[in-house]
Amino acid sequence: MTNSKSNRATPKHKTRTSKSDQLKGLLNKPGGMTVEALSTKLGWQTHTTRAALTRLK
Repeated sequence: MTNSKSNRATPKHKTRTSKSDQLKGLLNKPGGMTVEALSTKLGWQTHTTRAALTRLK
């Protein structure tokens, strides 16, 4: 039996923020944001952004 270390790297857990969490964060900014600005920031189409906003209610 040999004593050798594994060559596997230890997995690094990246904390990913969901798009919904990103949307909530953007809405908390002072002055708010337009649907167009939110869509651009999130990479969504405007109808998708509006749908996500209705789900936040």
